[in-house]
Amino acid sequence: MTLSHWIHRSIDRPRHAADVVIIGAGISGISLAWWLRDSGLRVVLLERDVPCAGATGRNAGFATVGSVAHFARQIEEFDLSTALQLRAWLTESLEGLTSTLAYLDVACEHRPCHGFSVARTRAALDRMTHAAELLREAGEPDVTDVDTATIAEATGLHGFLGGVRIRGEGQLDPIMAMTGLLGDTEARLLTHQHVLHIEPTATGHAVITRDRRFEADKVVFAAGGFGALLHPSITPRIVPRLGQALVTTPTAPFLSDLVYAVEDWVYLRQLLDGRILIGGRRILDPEGEVGTEDRLNPRIQEALDDFRRTHMPAHTHLTVERRWSGPLAYTADGLPLVGELGDKGLYMLGGYSGHGMAWGFIAARWLAALLTRGVAVPALLDAGRRLETPATP
Repeated sequence: MTLSHWIHRSIDRPRHAADVVIIGAGISGISLAWWLRDSGLRVVLLERDVPCAGATGRNAGFATVGSVAHFARQIEEFDLSTALQLRAWLTESLEGLTSTLAYLDVACEHRPCHGFSVARTRAALDRMTHAAELLREAGEPDVTDVDTATIAEATGLHGFLGGVRIRGEGQLDPIMAMTGLLGDTEARLLTHQHVLHIEPTATGHAVITRDRRFEADKVVFAAGGFGALLHPSITPRIVPRLGQALVTTPTAPFLSDLVYAVEDWVYLRQLLDGRILIGGRRILDPEGEVGTEDRLNPRIQEALDDFRRTHMPAHTHLTVERRWSGPLAYTADGLPLVGELGDKGLYMLGGYSGHGMAWGFIAARWLAALLTRGVAVPALLDAGRRLETPATP
């Protein structure tokens, strides 16, 4: 953001010194603060609202490496070896996060489950079953092809030709999880700190909010889709896109697993209290979903309702209790941005393209190692890499 001369001189801001200032208290910022907890560094965590007010507190609570269709896309966009490496990193990240939460005895409603990826057409199903076979050949045994009857019995969904079921997924309450992790950090958290400007100093950078000035050796952008508003180094690297979701009134338990309807770009789960959470359908209006404004998209929300009417006939009597949107940070290649930006002392942590609950913990670990020991992050995810094509939906 920019800062006018008049606003700059109108407020006498107290100065605060830190070694690391992290902008954004979502999964990225909180995880990084956690990994830095024993570093001896003075860490300040700034949040424009309250912790997890952005994408972290607005997602579906999927602790997942992603659908089989997502794995198939990564094979096409990169190659099989790279797709398998990405999957291994995500698995390591989720295992690390969930085991840490368990060790800290954080009550976050975490439960292991399967993930169902389901398709309506033969082309989509063939693509997924081929990717599933590659996973089995790579040594991932709990990958099973499923038919129409199995899908209906296990998920309550109708109208699908077949799909793939994978063990090792999970679901949780993201705010409970991150609040618990935050409690084990040593960072100084300041909420309602809307960042107005970032400027270089003799030794690092100053982060200027409405009523304070923070000076630090290192500044980390961990603000998700809002990062595009914070600094020109970030703006060309990410596209902020909205995600739309809804939750229904409770019903009897019928679904213990995660579901991805891959052609519909829909994901859903049943919460422990019986509510059904459904999200997605951004593909119907990809340009209309660009931005960080918290707004509902009537076209997409209606499409989510239509999905329930079409594929969940036993639950059409349920009413929608709440609808919401949330900003996500997308990159051109769909991979995170981790590491130093062009300006020395400025770092990026984010750009997860809809998979932040999976990427956040390990990405923060890599950045913490870079900040404290100079250990390079994986080149595939380095924030300084070239990104030349538009971000995907």
